[in-house]
Amino acid sequence: MGKKSRLKRERRELRAQNILPVWDDEAGIHTVVPVLPGVSTSEMQKRMTIEYQKTIKESPIWSKIVEEFGKEKAEALLKQCEAKIE
Repeated sequence: MGKKSRLKRERRELRAQNILPVWDDEAGIHTVVPVLPGVSTSEMQKRMTIEYQKTIKESPIWSKIVEEFGKEKAEALLKQCEAKIE
């Protein structure tokens, strides 16, 4: 298989996996997501925030946060974790 064919195959495989780029800096964690047709940016932001908070609650770090701050404070901190669309 030639180099060009191999590169095309690798690109196809990456697209099939739907891997989105993620990076972080002093402003927070960033990613690029596709725009869903018929969905407003505010609705998309709400959906992303709900998913992000759900992911945090299901992660191993959530129990440590609850242990350190208590259930009420942990929930308040979780509400501060929001997705923002710019």
